[in-house]
Amino acid sequence: MPSWIEAGVAKGNGLNKVFFKDGEEMRMIAEGYEINRTCTSGEISWEERVLVVRSQAYADAEQSTLEKRLDKAKAALLAITPAVGRGKQQIKDEGTLTERAEAILSKYHVSGLLTYTYERESRLIEKLVGRGRSGTNREKEIIEHVRYQIVSVERCEQAIAQRVSSLGWRVYATNAPEALMPFSSAVLEYRKEYIVERGFGRFKGKTLQIAPMFVKRDDQVVGLTRLLSLAVGILTLVESVVRQSLQQQGTKLAGLYQDSARKETDTPTSERILRAFSRITLTKIYFPDRIVYHITPLNHIQQKIIALLGFSPDLYTSLARILPVIHQKSVFS
Repeated sequence: MPSWIEAGVAKGNGLNKVFFKDGEEMRMIAEGYEINRTCTSGEISWEERVLVVRSQAYADAEQSTLEKRLDKAKAALLAITPAVGRGKQQIKDEGTLTERAEAILSKYHVSGLLTYTYERESRLIEKLVGRGRSGTNREKEIIEHVRYQIVSVERCEQAIAQRVSSLGWRVYATNAPEALMPFSSAVLEYRKEYIVERGFGRFKGKTLQIAPMFVKRDDQVVGLTRLLSLAVGILTLVESVVRQSLQQQGTKLAGLYQDSARKETDTPTSERILRAFSRITLTKIYFPDRIVYHITPLNHIQQKIIALLGFSPDLYTSLARILPVIHQKSVFS
């Protein structure tokens, strides 16, 4: 990977550009190059295209994280040598100073990106030593007090620029020929990978929990898998429709986060959407000659979700009406 990144950086403007249509604007989202290699597994071999790609968004995110680490490392370096004062521990030898400083650079992964300078401060103090009730019986001793102070922390801009140029790189592989899937098309297809992975995550996660399956017969395994596949399809559809509606309206949905009722999102998950309906209750009230059904009224968030899905509010409120309101036989008879 380091050699592939180095080769990509060396190509400069010679990299293939990948554009994405954002509304009416074509925006460059990635750039890279590809190499071919032959792969072998046992008696099987095949030709493979390796796509070395630098994502602009990924690079920007990593650069932002790097800048935060640089700021934290600089503050931590300056903090290890505080000003002289009560309760302020001082560093008295050079080895301890460099050891602590290098540990900070290593902790924030910025070794070689920051340099620090320090000074050795020394002062002589006259101190009385020995025993005696009066000062005349004690001897004077000159003691040297030494402390080290970091005076500045500087950025190594050339090294930082080199590090930034290596950020945002990823590698994809495909055996699809270039005529069928050119470089740009392959990159765009791989960007949809998370959609497929989320489906598998839902299969194995808390929502559906396909494994372990407590079934014995093969037909039960097939049936349960197909049933949960339908569930994944429903979850995906609900999420897609709500997000598309929010995007078209240019609005966000609030009230889906338990830790913050005011927090808004335009990319809600199906799990959070369904959790908004978790406190609905159907109540059956028994009278001598009838049974009355009552269903919890929808709150504002629930009504908005139903509207975003393109359903009429009657779809929910009619549940109480379609249930039998007059029981022919008394439950107390």
